[in-house]
Amino acid sequence: MTITYCLTTQGADVHAVSTLVSALSVRRLHPTVRILVLTDADSAKNLRDCHHALLTVADELIIESVPDGPAALRHRFIKTRQRNRVAGDFLYLDADTVVVAPLDEIFQSTAPFAAVPNHNSPGGV
Repeated sequence: MTITYCLTTQGADVHAVSTLVSALSVRRLHPTVRILVLTDADSAKNLRDCHHALLTVADELIIESVPDGPAALRHRFIKTRQRNRVAGDFLYLDADTVVVAPLDEIFQSTAPFAAVPNHNSPGGV
């Protein structure tokens, strides 16, 4: 089982902390799951410079070349590149996801692509 996150960060900010909390919630239920964090070179450097705990929870940082622009643009770009950078089946989780039950059933799906609505925005989209 592979879980992915996408992250652009200044290092010790809410984005990195949220990703850490989510990854720890996955690790609690699935100690052997492969956790990948897709990020850009600047964000990877920022995480390393502050010795962020996410570096010890994630199995690998995958550094994606991104266009110049604000963090939100770089983050969305990284999200769209996941299929090109991650081999095999994977589950992408937003950083604000806290996993409270096992995810095994999700990986039993035979669908080529599956998604759920975002309930954090008005209208749930």
